[in-house]
Amino acid sequence: MIKYNNKLGIQMIFKRGSLIRHALYHSILYSIIATIVVGIDLCWFEIKFSTTPWAIVGGALGLLLVFRTNTAYDRYWEGRKAIGEISITLRSLTTLIVNTTKDADKKKKWVILLKLFMFAVNNRLQMRKIDFLNNNKEYLDINEILLLRDSDNQPLSLILIYKKNLVEQVNCGDLDNILFVHIDSLFNILIKTVGICERIKNTPIPFPYHIHIKSLLVLFCITLPVALVDSMGGASIIACAFITFAFVGIEEIGIEIEDPFGGDTNDFNLDEYATNIEMDIVKLYEC
Repeated sequence: MIKYNNKLGIQMIFKRGSLIRHALYHSILYSIIATIVVGIDLCWFEIKFSTTPWAIVGGALGLLLVFRTNTAYDRYWEGRKAIGEISITLRSLTTLIVNTTKDADKKKKWVILLKLFMFAVNNRLQMRKIDFLNNNKEYLDINEILLLRDSDNQPLSLILIYKKNLVEQVNCGDLDNILFVHIDSLFNILIKTVGICERIKNTPIPFPYHIHIKSLLVLFCITLPVALVDSMGGASIIACAFITFAFVGIEEIGIEIEDPFGGDTNDFNLDEYATNIEMDIVKLYEC
């Protein structure tokens, strides 16, 4: 995700991730097509078509593109809220467990387990198998290490380890039932928010919807010069460049942000979030 100063104007137009260049490439391509149409109109035969069909289709296409982009942003914002919910819940869990666990080794193990959670979520959402245990293995038993290494769903495996350790503390009398219910509810929140992230990741915009808008956009931009050349002449080249730049840019924004957990420039930097959460948990533990 790109961090920027929204008070800057023209300086950011060609900044990496702005999609301006990508839209310009398409605009230039469609301008070349418009130039060919203008040349045919001037040198071979006169092209005359009513602009009404393009006006109707253009209005509908504009609404479809805006709706698609709004849908993509809803997914983007929901994903950000889910990551924020995970962060808040992990901090709350750390505060509760650090203040209620008396045994120093158990407390240290809890902190290790909690700070690993966001790294496990990253692996899950980006479909990778990075070993995030590193120097924390000494606080985990061999069964827990093997469970995390072999798991296809590491966040869920960590939740199982959390709940197992939580039950052990209740059985040992280190944790009363009221706190157990409260802490367990926070673990359930983690399960829910990870599920939200997985839903966003694994449910793309429906294929027929995507491909129809794409096809309609391409057909509209290719044939637009035919509609404009009679009334605008050579100026239709500039008009086509501007209109296609606007439409393609709106479509590209939707494509770019619809999967916020991918690896694109404008997607969330999940590793940065995980590192920040890890630092916060360590600070809470050391306080």
